[in-house]
Amino acid sequence: MLSEGKSKIENRFLTTECRFSSTAIDIWKQETQIRCKAKDAYYNNYMNWQQGDNEMALFTYYAYADLSIPKKFDCLFDYKNPDRYVESNMILKHAIWEGWFPINAMEHGHKHLAIFEFEATIPEIIFELYKENNKYAQIPDNALCLGICELANYEAIKNKLANVQHFYNEHIL
Repeated sequence: MLSEGKSKIENRFLTTECRFSSTAIDIWKQETQIRCKAKDAYYNNYMNWQQGDNEMALFTYYAYADLSIPKKFDCLFDYKNPDRYVESNMILKHAIWEGWFPINAMEHGHKHLAIFEFEATIPEIIFELYKENNKYAQIPDNALCLGICELANYEAIKNKLANVQHFYNEHIL
């Protein structure tokens, strides 16, 4: 467990390499129905959720901290080329732990099916993500990886990623 306030600013971002199609969402909803014993409000909200025009389901990797829902973000960036970014107001409205267990937060160190609602239209950069149609991701090696953060933290994140890349180029390659 790590609270967001105790996480370093340069680490405060989520990553994703794929968006879920309605077919993939339906598959994982079936998994939820099979696996979940507790049918609480989070379960019902997720199972009754239908994707709106300004919503997208993204599979996020290891969360940087415990995040309460709803959680606001306003920046998307290309993880491999962080100078490329888009400002877009969005709210994390559902977190499905490891893709099958709906909860009221995103948990530090875990993967989640994350459902975001965008204030305006969904930014084009989201549609560049690999689109998953199956139960298990088959993301190609060269797939776009996006970072999701708060714009106020973006410069610190970008600088950290540049430092890591510099170190890698100097000492690893």
